[in-house]
Amino acid sequence: MRAVILDVHEHGEADRMYTLLTDTHGVIVARAQSVRLEKSKLRGALQPYAVLRIGCIHGNQWKITDVVCEVGGTLPLPVQQLLGRVGALVHRLVSDDEPIEDVFAVYAEGLRYVHTNALGTHECAALETVLVIRVLERLGYFGGGGYYEHIIASPYITDIILTEAMRLTTRLIPQINRSMREIQL
Repeated sequence: MRAVILDVHEHGEADRMYTLLTDTHGVIVARAQSVRLEKSKLRGALQPYAVLRIGCIHGNQWKITDVVCEVGGTLPLPVQQLLGRVGALVHRLVSDDEPIEDVFAVYAEGLRYVHTNALGTHECAALETVLVIRVLERLGYFGGGGYYEHIIASPYITDIILTEAMRLTTRLIPQINRSMREIQL
């Protein structure tokens, strides 16, 4: 399955628990045994803000058995912060073991974009707006609209989409806030 890491917690001496957004199982919590040890084969690939191909088995809990990083690398702190906020929103809205492939695709596309483009302050804000709108829309919490439909409909994030989001910020932010109030977030 493909996955992105939404959250990480230390567990015991050398393990970690990962909250993952997956393409086939929604949000799951999986354990990686001995991943904090230098000799761990999983250690290098299990990085936050990466798109991963991950092998898991499920017994009484999910256990990570294999990981391949598809897209990843070090990101600037402002980009990590925006991805963390969007990831926290996704975690709150997507139920455990409820696959919503469209939401995974939105977040993974955002990760792909930040790993291949340098972002300034305005681009970071626009990207966060685009990701939040797309997540809310894919979950049915954001009504379609004429002036921003092209921002929602595209499966990709491009410089043109971000420029358009910056131009429409004064319209989009109140719409996002209204949607968040309606779902009581």
